[in-house]
Amino acid sequence: MRIRLICFFLFFSFCLHAQDYYQLAPPLISYSSAFFKDSMAVQLHFSQPGAEVRYTLDGKEPGKRSKLYKAPVIIRQPGTLKVKSMGKGFIASETISISFEKTGLPVKEISYSRPNDYYASLPENVLFDGVGGNSNFRSGNWLGYDSDSVTIRIKLEKTSRVSDVLLNLLQDENSWIFLPEQILAYYQDSVTGNFLPFAKETFQHEGPATRACSLRHLAASEPVVTGQILLEIQVLKKMPGWHASKGSHAWLFIDEIIVR
Repeated sequence: MRIRLICFFLFFSFCLHAQDYYQLAPPLISYSSAFFKDSMAVQLHFSQPGAEVRYTLDGKEPGKRSKLYKAPVIIRQPGTLKVKSMGKGFIASETISISFEKTGLPVKEISYSRPNDYYASLPENVLFDGVGGNSNFRSGNWLGYDSDSVTIRIKLEKTSRVSDVLLNLLQDENSWIFLPEQILAYYQDSVTGNFLPFAKETFQHEGPATRACSLRHLAASEPVVTGQILLEIQVLKKMPGWHASKGSHAWLFIDEIIVR
């Protein structure tokens, strides 16, 4: 009888503390686009008795003293929203982050190299429609390339002062989607009409990354006056040695360009 009582109390104690080892799932985030003109409403979805959702807008990790989610979060400035579900007796969820950016200068048109046939029927304004930021490459907003290089020409509505160009790219290495080898940006001189160097970025692929959008800022050393921007993107031609398909040609995915 004594042994049975001991076993019962041990089992009861285990059940009482079992939830201490239960990790919460992260909240679901709903938003129409990662790009906005004036403001953006973001909804967080999570339901677990005894748990709650905390968030930050300053780039810091959410904690017990961070803002408590009660109503849609209104985004008015560019930045990163970080969210986490947590509660007493639970292990907090992993942090989910989404970066939001304001739309930039008005764009007249963007012409680009023909993408893979599967993505060739997307609307002509797909790179400046203000819709994007979803890390699912099948969402219908991404241009996909399996070629060696991509050329993109951006024509602004009018000649303007330009300081940087933003490109929203995708990393989903399990699907062979990598950041490129290099991006070279040029601007058309408003006097001579010649294209001159604006900015560049070279990428390293030293280890695997989680699936996510990657917003790249190509900033000029000083602002320029121009009406056109030219981008030359070198796609990763051989996936690195740590990848299961090392040596194979990678894909490049892009869904939005902002000029500021």
